[in-house]
Amino acid sequence: MVKKPEKNRDVVAPQMEAEGDFVEHLESQSVGLAAAVFPVLEATNRATETPVVWRKVAQEQGRRAAAAAMWKLQETLNSPASLGPVGRGDQGEPLWPPGWLGSISHSKELAVSVVGLEKDFRGLGVDTELWLSPERSKRVRRRITSEQERAVALPVFGSEAYAVTAIFSAKESVYKAHFPALRRFFGFDAIELVKASATQLHFQVRWKPLRDLCGDSLKVAHWSDRSSILTCRVW
Repeated sequence: MVKKPEKNRDVVAPQMEAEGDFVEHLESQSVGLAAAVFPVLEATNRATETPVVWRKVAQEQGRRAAAAAMWKLQETLNSPASLGPVGRGDQGEPLWPPGWLGSISHSKELAVSVVGLEKDFRGLGVDTELWLSPERSKRVRRRITSEQERAVALPVFGSEAYAVTAIFSAKESVYKAHFPALRRFFGFDAIELVKASATQLHFQVRWKPLRDLCGDSLKVAHWSDRSSILTCRVW
């Protein structure tokens, strides 16, 4: 677990008390969404597991979360969409059963999935990240964010490392939500953070193919606890 910087003990963004809060907030974004969160940390032997095993467990927990979320939505809506396994595309993206769409993410602590029906949404993207350490943030910040973006996010998240983590996670959620429609790679500079609040990150769309798809601006919801941030793009 990444330790929080000593001089910034309080994050301005909302703090979640438990995994169930993440599920509640994900599902509250729109009627027709279902989410599930499964632990990764508790599913491994912390003392002996290698990074390869950690990743395998996290992926398995992510697929379990997806199956649980689909089952929940089918029960809630009495949907005719058939349940089935979630496959893997050539770019690593989830391949959903007919009639479904969704997103999966995992860290060393949590695996999360949010799902919906194709008739109700065009795309869903979710991402969870452990907070970056200040040292790690300094190494990667210029690849992920601009100085202006960090300045926008800093008042909400309380430290530059937290701001960089949040922006990275939000951009990952946007990529996951829009890649299935575009089928094209796009980088971190495709969107630019222009406004941040306690629950939403607002982006200006800079890359023309993405702008043609979803308009000039988009927003990403976010929630956090003391070890992780969760972001979600719904459109």
